[in-house]
Amino acid sequence: EMRSILAGVDESLLKAELSNTGDLLMVNSNLKSEVGYGAASTIYNINDFINDLDKPQFEKAWMRLVNQGFFQGVINFTSLDGEVKALDITLVGIQNFAGDIAKIILMGTDKSAIKAVEDKYMQAIGENNELKDTLAKTDEELNKRVREVREQLALQYKEVERIRIRNDKAVDNAPIAMVGFNAQGIIEVFNKKAAEIWGYNAQEAINMP
Repeated sequence: EMRSILAGVDESLLKAELSNTGDLLMVNSNLKSEVGYGAASTIYNINDFINDLDKPQFEKAWMRLVNQGFFQGVINFTSLDGEVKALDITLVGIQNFAGDIAKIILMGTDKSAIKAVEDKYMQAIGENNELKDTLAKTDEELNKRVREVREQLALQYKEVERIRIRNDKAVDNAPIAMVGFNAQGIIEVFNKKAAEIWGYNAQEAINMP
């Protein structure tokens, strides 16, 4: 069920996982298309794509995220080819055992298309109040639905993280030594029993070959 929910997010929303310093750890295809994401081996920071005029606003948003664990708002992004796009984003902070934000989930939608349609109509018919009201109601209804979906997804992400933390604790307190490493041989898991046997603590062993 969780995999189905996350697959639905990938298909319908812009989504990324960020480090607590803003580095983009994972970017789905929708967001890559919006910002013209470059080579897969390149590590970008979210600030690389924030429009210069919006950077002061985004710095305030980031502080709110760090302090409150949540931010929602419209930020102008500049793609690598120079195109400016208004993205309605939600940032959710995921905490580690110590209660510090370990990573950040970004979910969003592109509002540029809605804005472009509104501008086109306004240019064509001037100050048509009836049309403006219709567009405002449509935009309001769309934003309401997006907010509802994001709130549900944020809860699902927190539940996934809660399960992950529980599993991590089970591994850490296991009665046998457990060491896990990736395909490159870099240690990613080093529990307490392993620390007793090898004489290293987890902080020393993790990320070592």
